[in-house]
Amino acid sequence: MPTRNAAWFLFLALMRAGALGAFEFEAPADDREDRHPATLVIVFPDSIAGADPRALAFGAAKSGTLFPGGEPSPAEREFVEGLRAFTAGNTVKADEIWTALRAGRLHPLLRSCANVNAGVLLCLRGESAAAESLWTGEWSRRAPAAEGAWRNLLGVFLAWRRFREAAPLLHAVLREHPRNRVATAAQAALLRQLRPDSEWEEFLRTKSSPEDSLPELQLAYGELLVSRGRWAEAGKVLDLALAALPRQGRGWRLLAEAQFRLGYYVFALKCLENALRSGYRESDLYELYASVLRACCLGGDEEQSDQARRAAESLLEEGLPKDLHRRSMAQLLYHVYCQNGKPEAAWRLQESLWFHFEGPRQTAVPLGAWGWSASPSQGLRIRFGLYSFSWVTALRDGDFYRAF
Repeated sequence: MPTRNAAWFLFLALMRAGALGAFEFEAPADDREDRHPATLVIVFPDSIAGADPRALAFGAAKSGTLFPGGEPSPAEREFVEGLRAFTAGNTVKADEIWTALRAGRLHPLLRSCANVNAGVLLCLRGESAAAESLWTGEWSRRAPAAEGAWRNLLGVFLAWRRFREAAPLLHAVLREHPRNRVATAAQAALLRQLRPDSEWEEFLRTKSSPEDSLPELQLAYGELLVSRGRWAEAGKVLDLALAALPRQGRGWRLLAEAQFRLGYYVFALKCLENALRSGYRESDLYELYASVLRACCLGGDEEQSDQARRAAESLLEEGLPKDLHRRSMAQLLYHVYCQNGKPEAAWRLQESLWFHFEGPRQTAVPLGAWGWSASPSQGLRIRFGLYSFSWVTALRDGDFYRAF
């Protein structure tokens, strides 16, 4: 993998793994077709793991704020300088600092962290075999930073689709740490890719039970239940997950949909408000919010109904540009415009996004299905050519225009 400037990676989170702090980032893939970006970690020891991660990586070196455990040792200061060089994209300097540290006498945890990070630098230079050898050594002897070592090995195995190597590594980790969240999530990802849907669902169901619960997998199971219309079950599972992960905006949106489908409109509105407060701003939230408002408030007095329709219109106008492929949202906005006495706006919407308001009959053979005529326009009342054909193919499995 080639090294690049500071833009070659993206920090995703600060993780805590026992005595370790870990920066997780996405490393770029090389040019080979079978390789994808790998999720790797840079680790640091517990003596500085309590520090503000942003200040640690980018801030001024102030011992009192960066090292809550007291005055750092010279080796710890050097380690942090290497970390800052890495976050600035200067991998050469980071390599020089951490290589010099590894040559000296270090605390075992600091040495193990330096070894794991040296493997990351090797991987970024394209020396993946040497990196894997270094990480395997740290994991095999259960070194103090072994958590970072196996996570990096797993990140490479999954990104490069080396599933036969990923599976035994996962099994070994889970034997020692059955409730390790990273390993369990990776196991779920492998099952999703390699095993039948029935095994995937059974795994999520088992891992979502109160006796063996992991909130991240409860969210995944809740999403699966929502996709299958099992609203009551989904509500129970998502309630459990969100009690542990209250800032998961998508989880709140999924719970809102389950509550809405069960007819609990007020609860659904509260869930949607929580999703917004959590920073969730995807297009599906706006459409659901508008639908809940219409169902919840249009039966009230005239003033309340007017407010609900205006709020729904505003939400849909904000949400539709986020995903112009959402046929149902375009149609819902059309009806809201009509209800709000804005026929011109409804007409402009239908003219601009005509592909959401025209299409084949529901009895027509799906585009591209077996038996479709050599003439691609057969059975279509839609105007498409070179540019609009991509819209047709994207919408071929979507719904058809219907009155709400």
